[in-house]
Amino acid sequence: MTNKECWELSMRDVLAPPHFKQWGWWFTVGSALERRVQLEASADYPILANQYVTLVGDPGTGKGLVTDKIKALLAIEVEDKRPPAVRLSEAAAAGRAPRPKLLFNMAPDSITYEAFLVNINKEPKLLKTPAGPVFNSPMCFILDELTSLFVEKQERLGTALLTMWNGKDYSNDTKHSGSDFVHKPVINMIAGTTPDSLRKVTNNDLVGTGMSSRMIFVYSARTAKRQVFIPPADAGQVRAEKQMRDWLLGLSKVQATLKVSSEARDWAEHYANSPGFVR
Repeated sequence: MTNKECWELSMRDVLAPPHFKQWGWWFTVGSALERRVQLEASADYPILANQYVTLVGDPGTGKGLVTDKIKALLAIEVEDKRPPAVRLSEAAAAGRAPRPKLLFNMAPDSITYEAFLVNINKEPKLLKTPAGPVFNSPMCFILDELTSLFVEKQERLGTALLTMWNGKDYSNDTKHSGSDFVHKPVINMIAGTTPDSLRKVTNNDLVGTGMSSRMIFVYSARTAKRQVFIPPADAGQVRAEKQMRDWLLGLSKVQATLKVSSEARDWAEHYANSPGFVR
């Protein structure tokens, strides 16, 4: 069974629209690739696998069921080699219990700009490149609700995410708190929202034209029918999810530059410049 088929089997009993599930799969793969895999491009303009995806639909369309599955798959625990005293001290400073170390850096459901900078800079990852080793800073947001991130008085976080979308270094000079800096970030983000909530944050400029042009909005009017109970995973689904986690663990070690054929380049240029291209 392929990994895509494993995903489809694990999502079999979730009555979310097929395109929500499809984008959930693509997002999971892109988040696991982080900055290690990119399309052939110049060093100044890398084309990465990161995505900003928003699932838009009325309550009950399965947005949260898709994001819950992604979060469960990417929450792969690894050994935390820091001394226990360091982990306890960090947790105490944050006012919470110690958390397990995860293979993929996942942001919490709600985060301030300052906490975001601490989290993304906490453990940069090393890339081996022809020019030598390079550190980078990956993070993924998996949110039930888009508006939990884009709220008033958090404009700096929105600006940071807008700038980091294409993987550029981020810097911000403040009047009283010095300078903020993130080296070679790569951000993946998926969130759900309703049409009304999306309209409100758009009207309030919390999601401006710059951010919305970087987002992929995936809309569904409704599901085929409402779902009250989701059956527990059967043996086949349990095996499928284990296979996917093992594959994601292996994918976390892959580093490559994908070559783009001349036919693919011509098709992309033609599509981007065609009258029907959505801008």
